[in-house]
Amino acid sequence: MQIEKIEDEIIKILIKNKFIKKNEIVNKNADLFETYGINSILAVNLLVELEEVFKITLNDDDLLPDNYKSLNKLVSTINKYIG
Repeated sequence: MQIEKIEDEIIKILIKNKFIKKNEIVNKNADLFETYGINSILAVNLLVELEEVFKITLNDDDLLPDNYKSLNKLVSTINKYIG
């Protein structure tokens, strides 16, 4: 799957979960926790949904907050599994 498609799917999930607005321009390097108000509980829910959508199981090593701190980091992490 191309990087752009992974990014688009993640953005759809962020919109669905009301972290971002539908036509909002997303800063790909912005801290999702600080900029979009994602806390640790919401992050776990997000990761579970990412696993379901992309049909992957994240390894414990990839569950570190730094791996999903921004859109770019999420894309990179997901790409490791499906790229």
